[in-house]
Amino acid sequence: MIEPLDINELNFKLHFKSDEDVIMPIDEPIGWEDIDLSIKQGDMYARVLEIGDDEFNLRFAPIPDHYNSPFDKLINYLNTFGYESKVDLIVSIGIDEWFRCELDFSKHTTNKETYFECPVIIKSARAEIERKNDIKVDLLSNLTLDDHLLYPIDVKEVTLKPKEIKDVSRHQLNETNEEEVIYSQLGQEGYQNRTTVWSFRIFGFNKYSTIDTALSYENGAFYNAGFTGLIQSGIARDNMGATHEIKEKGALQIRINFDYEIGNVRDFFRVSFGLYVIETDGDSFIVNENENNLIFDQDNFNNTSISRFTESGNIEYNLDLNITRLTKLAPIFTIYTRNNGNIDGSSFIRVSNVRFDAEMIDEYPATTAKMVRLIDAGKHVLSNYTNGEATFEHPKFDSRQTFHNLMTTTGFYIRGFDNEPMPLSYKDWLEQIQALNCDVQINGDNIFIGRQEEFYRDIEMARFEFMPDVDSFNVSFNEERMFNKLTLEFDKYEEGNEQNTLDSFTTETEWYVPNKRLKETKEIKFPFIADAYLIETTRREGIDVEPTTAKQEDNDFYIIDCRPIVGEFDENGVYTEFDEPKYTNRSREGFTEVRGLFSPETTYNLRLSPKRLLLDHWNYFLAEINQFTENLKLENSYFKNNGKLTTFAEMSSLTTSGIELTENGKVFSQHLKDPLISPFIYEFDLGKRVKFNEIKELYDKILNIRGYITFFDKNTEIKIYPKEINYVWKHEKLTITGELKANNLNTLKNDIFRA
Repeated sequence: MIEPLDINELNFKLHFKSDEDVIMPIDEPIGWEDIDLSIKQGDMYARVLEIGDDEFNLRFAPIPDHYNSPFDKLINYLNTFGYESKVDLIVSIGIDEWFRCELDFSKHTTNKETYFECPVIIKSARAEIERKNDIKVDLLSNLTLDDHLLYPIDVKEVTLKPKEIKDVSRHQLNETNEEEVIYSQLGQEGYQNRTTVWSFRIFGFNKYSTIDTALSYENGAFYNAGFTGLIQSGIARDNMGATHEIKEKGALQIRINFDYEIGNVRDFFRVSFGLYVIETDGDSFIVNENENNLIFDQDNFNNTSISRFTESGNIEYNLDLNITRLTKLAPIFTIYTRNNGNIDGSSFIRVSNVRFDAEMIDEYPATTAKMVRLIDAGKHVLSNYTNGEATFEHPKFDSRQTFHNLMTTTGFYIRGFDNEPMPLSYKDWLEQIQALNCDVQINGDNIFIGRQEEFYRDIEMARFEFMPDVDSFNVSFNEERMFNKLTLEFDKYEEGNEQNTLDSFTTETEWYVPNKRLKETKEIKFPFIADAYLIETTRREGIDVEPTTAKQEDNDFYIIDCRPIVGEFDENGVYTEFDEPKYTNRSREGFTEVRGLFSPETTYNLRLSPKRLLLDHWNYFLAEINQFTENLKLENSYFKNNGKLTTFAEMSSLTTSGIELTENGKVFSQHLKDPLISPFIYEFDLGKRVKFNEIKELYDKILNIRGYITFFDKNTEIKIYPKEINYVWKHEKLTITGELKANNLNTLKNDIFRA
């Protein structure tokens, strides 16, 4: 047997746990020497220690002339407990436990006399987390999946300030058919002494050729073109019948423009516009056409000539007024004519090119919602999976740091529900923080959560003489940093209507990276909702509708950038400091300039705009792409909604502090930091035997220091951040795959390829 240690001794024990608590020492299991010991980097930056891919087969043999040996106990457990047997293999270095595995009796083979063989599965926090990673747990529960008690998560009551919404309705009568007009023949031949009133609702225009012209002069008839729409101060149109006592105001702007032609009409032609308040009777809507409900009425044209006349022209009318929030209005557009005396039946009215625009700007009251910090959400899920045994490090999420006050919640709580679960899995949470260019590294019970640069620290961890095996040496390009298209897309956002685009910017965008060779795409998905309009829409639903009915989006997760308020001034100017900070959503606090939004004072999540996410959190990554492209720049080829949003932030936690940014503006190399890694990947077998104690020390440093390894000879030094390191016990052989450190690129000499 090859002695794996220079100093310490590797020990093995079996821990029997089914009906007792007995630990027995054993000889090294057969097959142990064939197991690889590896460090591997995942999809992003975190590295993990793998022992035999975390599951491997071992064979246990009896000790000759030894009564009641560990082997005998294994067979006894097999006979008594079968596949439910609970036995651990403990591997120790000296007296210190290194790791332990669980024996899987369900896949054993044995003759019960000379051998017992079965898979052994590494028991670790990482293995337990990976086994449960897609299981949702309630963030508001203090019980784990295994019914262990947990510390309750820190829940914040966050005030959600109202966001102004501009609601736009536009209608054009003949936008699809230029010949379409409103036409009516005013009566038949004979004597008339009538006033004809001809009226129609603005929304849902109908063709008027179906109107019975014979009735157009009898009793001053009142004609409607069909009530198919309304103006409502508010956006909760699925609950128009609700009554509300809140009296916030909204500003309504109405613009009407049309061409008219009248022929052979006597006495007068008058046009008026009215807005009628709508009352509800169950599910039906009643337009009260009386003087009390008519909030505006004005003659735009009046001709009192006693002779017949023919007239044509254009009428434009503008109206601005304030109305109570959630008032429901029916706009009515009315034409009055009167013929007095004999007519020949040729009187007519023709209206064409009708254009109607209505803009409603309203603001709802503030509300509160239960939220938790994004980092606390992940820690709670991981603590749940590990029954509270995990410990955490997360510098970028600590107080006053970049991510500290990113809060998360569900649609339920934004709508004002209470006592509802907040279900989240580790898989879903990991995708959320990976979208921020962060990753999670699990090493034993310690869990490190950090951003890219925290996994590529400028610290030398170890030095090895550069003695690569000639046949194994290979240098290639880092394909993860080679592409010509970069896309960013948020999970959900309000889309499809013009009014929804006014303040939307957390949507989707696409960037082109000029180069002559590459044709690959890098996609960054943000699996959460950050859109200000969608947050406000959800919030208003909780005001307009009693929160008793669930909606499909209620379990969607929202991330909202918040800020603490530590005190306030009263009406007398006296400042009072709170016992505990209160939290509210950040609108433009910290931004001295915001241009390109309808209502920058009431927006959400400016720090989560696509370009700021790129430059604040993906900055090193961008600096590392296509490093052979001279004068690197990123051209924005597509930005959905508000690409011209321009902001200037002054916050020390932001990389972009002090820089004016336009969302669809170019990204130049001067916007980027120096890269952490070069374009090269190095792979080689080290041509010297390495003792286990050296590897154990190196692996501990890789997982805890997260720096680089230096390989040197008399001519050069190669500094490598490890991607994968594999150690074979039997041969004491070390295989290295790593990313070349960026500032090492220009120091390398051609003669390194002497290897």
